[in-house]
Amino acid sequence: LDMKAGLIFGAGSYELTNEAVALLIVVSNILKDYPAPILVLGNTDDLPTNSSQISTNWHLSSMRASSVVDELIYRGVDSKRLAPIGFASENPKVRNSNDFARAQNRRVTLKISKQMGANIHDYLFN
Repeated sequence: LDMKAGLIFGAGSYELTNEAVALLIVVSNILKDYPAPILVLGNTDDLPTNSSQISTNWHLSSMRASSVVDELIYRGVDSKRLAPIGFASENPKVRNSNDFARAQNRRVTLKISKQMGANIHDYLFN
């Protein structure tokens, strides 16, 4: 499930918008009843951050993934099934050749396993 960063975050921010919270309420209601591990993958474009508080795209992508995980946990998804991972600009959907392409690469993806499992650790390391 790909969520475009423009919908769920302000520019250069990792704080969820009201629209993001509304979306994550719906998503969490579904995920609470689906006992599978979920990777929450944060991705950015290739432009440097313009913030004194967020020094790199690695930091921004990780914070965005963590914000989504925090909201899912708050909404009742078991924290043992979630893992936030930041990829910065290292996992683009398309080449960062123009503004439209960069917007596609700024996203958070929920990668929901087809394997049922009680916790993310076993999914990743066993």
